[in-house]
Amino acid sequence: MNNQTIRWFFWALVVVFLMSLSFTAGVIVDRRVSQMMPIPATGDGEGEFDEELVERAYQVIDSNYVRRGELEAQRLTYAAINGMVESLGDTGHSRFMSPEMVAAHSQSLQGEFEGIGALVEQRDGYPVIVAPFDDSPAMRAGLKAGDIILEVNNRQIRRTGELDEFHRRR
Repeated sequence: MNNQTIRWFFWALVVVFLMSLSFTAGVIVDRRVSQMMPIPATGDGEGEFDEELVERAYQVIDSNYVRRGELEAQRLTYAAINGMVESLGDTGHSRFMSPEMVAAHSQSLQGEFEGIGALVEQRDGYPVIVAPFDDSPAMRAGLKAGDIILEVNNRQIRRTGELDEFHRRR
């Protein structure tokens, strides 16, 4: 081996060593910083809502998130509220809607409708009433949010697609 090859290997080893050292230092610093920022609960997990815990969590995110300029306080707030509502486990009746979602929903309800006059979605393969519209055939028939449609014109609806098939035959 000549001197130039030996130098090249030496500098390559130095670069690999420095990169390994930098990576290891980064991991150590990351672990130390994450250990220094715990967000301990102030309560015992029972009882009242812990506003201080939520505020501390926001402060930690706001002061330590890598892309702080991209944080949107309102988006984080809506996400926190949505998480609380989803934790209820009440998918049939409770949901969070931002003002924009409410406006879009209201706008979608304006105009003329066909059918039974209810917002319907699929759950477990069955059509389920989400909300009957005011002064609609569904409301007059006594349908309520959460009602499962099991039969149409004395014909049982078993699973997803059968209701579509029923309408195609009509």
